[in-house]
Amino acid sequence: MNKRGFFLTLILSLAASFTAFSQLTPYDDIKHAFDNFIEDFSMTLPALSTQGLNWSDAYIGGFPHFGAGATLGAAFIPFDSIEDAANSLNVDMAEIPEFIRTAGFPIPVWCLDGRLGGFGFPFDLGLKIGFLPPDVQLPENVTFDYLLVGADFRWGIIEDLGPIPDISVGVGLNYLGGSVGINDAVQGFHVSIPGFTTTPDTELEIGNGDFFFDWQAFTMDLKAQISKNFVFITLSAGFGATYSLYATSSIGMKSDITIDDVAITPTQISLIESLVEGLDLTGSSFVISGAANGWSLRVFGGFQFDITIFKLDINATYNLLTGSYGGSLNLRVQF
Repeated sequence: MNKRGFFLTLILSLAASFTAFSQLTPYDDIKHAFDNFIEDFSMTLPALSTQGLNWSDAYIGGFPHFGAGATLGAAFIPFDSIEDAANSLNVDMAEIPEFIRTAGFPIPVWCLDGRLGGFGFPFDLGLKIGFLPPDVQLPENVTFDYLLVGADFRWGIIEDLGPIPDISVGVGLNYLGGSVGINDAVQGFHVSIPGFTTTPDTELEIGNGDFFFDWQAFTMDLKAQISKNFVFITLSAGFGATYSLYATSSIGMKSDITIDDVAITPTQISLIESLVEGLDLTGSSFVISGAANGWSLRVFGGFQFDITIFKLDINATYNLLTGSYGGSLNLRVQF
């Protein structure tokens, strides 16, 4: 199964998990089922946003040097967070491959990326964009949106010459956003809210509805990189620091929200949200969300095969704060 297949399996499992809740479920049970996953997914978003433009060449040279190609990458969320949700919902995860249990669950990204050498000074500019082609076939009741855009500027401090490597520093901005929706995926259930006692048996009533999972991140990336070409292969290594202006994800359902068969009021919504953490509630949606703003640090390295103008680039990353892995494969032409 490919990475996108794993990701789709994950989303479908999350949607199905809502049906695992009993007719009356304490909110704490729902929150426990999704808390770790939402937190870990949000913390992975900054790393996902930096995929693309991770070429082994620390500096491609000034104008007229340029290159363009495509990148397929992934970042991994710890399997433990998915397993916790599965165990809470009595979902069998026995058939998950061992390498997924060890490395984590891969969240894929893809983009087209290109670089152009600068004019007069030792710098290059990069641009990337990834999206879902309009002709992609999805199940009739499934919607999927995806967008990755970014740009960076790298300054060549030292240029590869003889035994001397390329060394560069750079800064970039990235946006990553996506959503998955599955219509009519969730059966209704009732939720008990601790401390919410308008009447002795008051319950939050969630009607049948649509499942959704949304995520987005806007990041600034700083990095330093060194690379050296050896005839047909280029080796590279570097360090990156990514600041998340925001990195959020949310999971929930769109349905009628009632109390005692009457539409929930703004006053009741405010009271419930003050009693529990991580819940966004309206008259038509029940959402659990998480965020991971601030810094993340990574080391990265890779190598590329240089076959005339064709470059095959393999890159790996390690997040120093979360201990999670990532990687990418890039194929391009470069002059």
